[in-house]
Amino acid sequence: MKDSILFKGAFIWSIIGICILLLIAEYSEPAKINIISSDENLGKVVTIDGEILSFSSKPTVTFIEVRDKTGEILVVSFSRLKRPPCSAIQVTGKVEVYKGELEIIADEIKCH
Repeated sequence: MKDSILFKGAFIWSIIGICILLLIAEYSEPAKINIISSDENLGKVVTIDGEILSFSSKPTVTFIEVRDKTGEILVVSFSRLKRPPCSAIQVTGKVEVYKGELEIIADEIKCH
């Protein structure tokens, strides 16, 4: 009898905990940073705003060089994208290092 009550209580609290975690994940946003602070955010998902300096799209990858008032960074998307119809974009993605250079692996790119 006590085991049954204990199991039901643990199960209910587990479901409540999962729901709380899902809510937190839904409403949390990546940190919005300047490009100059990208190295401090290595491995993290961030959001940057900047203007497009160059755009190159190949069948499996797209490269966008982005600049803000603090610096420049390469944004990489592993899909073929069309050039956005704007000069300023907002990029959300993970900061990585490739061949000694910082880049952002884009999850989302939108006009800003």
